[in-house]
Amino acid sequence: MADDDATLIDVSDATFETDILDRSRPVVVAFVADWCGPCRAVDSTLTQLADMYAEHVDVARIDVDRSPRTPSNYGVTSIPSLMLFVGGEVAGRVAGAAPQPELQQLFERALFYGDDTETSDSSR
Repeated sequence: MADDDATLIDVSDATFETDILDRSRPVVVAFVADWCGPCRAVDSTLTQLADMYAEHVDVARIDVDRSPRTPSNYGVTSIPSLMLFVGGEVAGRVAGAAPQPELQQLFERALFYGDDTETSDSSR
């Protein structure tokens, strides 16, 4: 995965709690590995979505080989896997190299949670 991509936050087992669980904004976490072809295929879409939703959603990735404890804790059995965390809890997930519209639904769900805490819009 590209380390020079400032849009995505690289996290590890050691930083997961601080970087993800303690974060006040919704965050989408991609569980990936450098050797994984489907992970590389999803990476460009993830970067595009991170740019599109940058005002409302943070995006991170964790390498499952370098940091195996966190994926194990969250039941990740295949990669790529994406999880939406809101308030330190899993609020959604997508497993596999899903198409862009399916990945975007995860980001849209994050907006719902963000809007839900900021407004009292009962039409949702």
